[in-house]
Amino acid sequence: MDILFIADPLSQFKIHKETTYAMMRSAQARGHRIWTCLANDLRSDGAIRAHAQRIELIEPASQTHWHNVMEQSEQALSEYDAVIMRKDPPFDVNYVTDTWLLDAAVRQGAQVFNSPSAIRNHSEKVSILEFPELTAPTLIASDKTSFQRFHAEHHDIILKPLDGMGGAGVFRVTENGMNLGSVVRGNRLESNAHIRIAGDTRDAIVEANRVANADQGIFISKNTSNVLARANAFENVRQELTDEPALRRAAEEKLRRYLNRPAPVAAWDFEDASGVKVADVSGNGFRAGLCGGAAVVPGGLKGRGARFDGAGWLRVDEPAVFNAPDLTVSLWVKPETVRGRRGFVSKRFAGGEAPFILAQNGAAIGFEATDVEHRWSFNVQSPAVLKQGAWTHVAAVAQRGKGITLYADGQAVAEKKNSSDRIANGEPLILGREQWGGDPATTKTPGFYIGLMDDVKVWTRALTPEEVRAEFAAGTAGR
Repeated sequence: MDILFIADPLSQFKIHKETTYAMMRSAQARGHRIWTCLANDLRSDGAIRAHAQRIELIEPASQTHWHNVMEQSEQALSEYDAVIMRKDPPFDVNYVTDTWLLDAAVRQGAQVFNSPSAIRNHSEKVSILEFPELTAPTLIASDKTSFQRFHAEHHDIILKPLDGMGGAGVFRVTENGMNLGSVVRGNRLESNAHIRIAGDTRDAIVEANRVANADQGIFISKNTSNVLARANAFENVRQELTDEPALRRAAEEKLRRYLNRPAPVAAWDFEDASGVKVADVSGNGFRAGLCGGAAVVPGGLKGRGARFDGAGWLRVDEPAVFNAPDLTVSLWVKPETVRGRRGFVSKRFAGGEAPFILAQNGAAIGFEATDVEHRWSFNVQSPAVLKQGAWTHVAAVAQRGKGITLYADGQAVAEKKNSSDRIANGEPLILGREQWGGDPATTKTPGFYIGLMDDVKVWTRALTPEEVRAEFAAGTAGR
């Protein structure tokens, strides 16, 4: 049988407790083929279809690697032997629309479990009212006065949003009533006013507020915890919601998923460019955007390459994955000048510190990075190894607890021992530029690279010297 699971992103699964994962394992053990898609992969052109991928679960499984993608396909839901709706809440209008589409799929012959109308009509939270004899005193309300009266009667209560999951927004109000006011609701803000949840705020709900004509709508600072923002409205607001704890958790989770992969997590060979975007041939989707005067042109190492004119760069808007504690960056460069300081690959576009900067320092290769004590303790530079108008393979290997090794044409040319950890930041990955440099190098002038670049790869592990030599050999083969 072909079984389609409509679920949340597989990258978010916590396989040690995820029931959908357990169902997939059981189905595969029985010889069934497992397909997955997201709810927003559903569409209708008359028939209800989904763009899905077939996966195979692997053993032994780890949180970072528990399945392989075997193929992708778009077909009608009626073509699967079974469709299982496993998307988690919130139960919002998108969720309701999904059930309407699944209802239509049932009419077209799809076998959907459970019944879409039953899922829609039977709220998992409100259904508790069907069993009053088995439950503690329960109130469903939306106004603060009702909460206050309920608390005055029972003294120790739990507040829980109806459309949440996983404990989000759930908090306890004890007899002292200290958290009873932790609901920011029904405000109307105009003219650059915004809602800011800061300090060490714990257990709060920000809902049903309206912010208009502002740069920022709602800001939740990194020091808060368990703050739920929902059902807020924004009009002409540049940045509607900044949830720093959520962004941090998402970044940490994403980094964990990509750590220590044997293959490159990102690779750009510049053969597939569309408009201002360059494809990531690793298959992980980290496309690079052409900025300024950067362009993809013939004359690369073996085909096309990236041309930098001293005013352009490439930008990869991915703040998490390239913060890996073990990291290898490999690329080919053909500089038009061997004067000045010019960025090859870096993770510093505007900030004052950086997890790494791989740059050209005249004819030398330089690596710089800040440690967690805010010291530039990783800085190391090679002898003169770059030649004007000639291709050179450059690699930097950063290994946690050991330090940095720089390579040119497969040979180690510089090394610095360092047991410290490099910092992480939220900056994009930049190709062909660093925050400061030029000729002469100054702190007020961006260090733009001038020349060609090709076959850029990033690993979230430390390559061995043999692997670096193999990358060099692969680039020279057939030239």
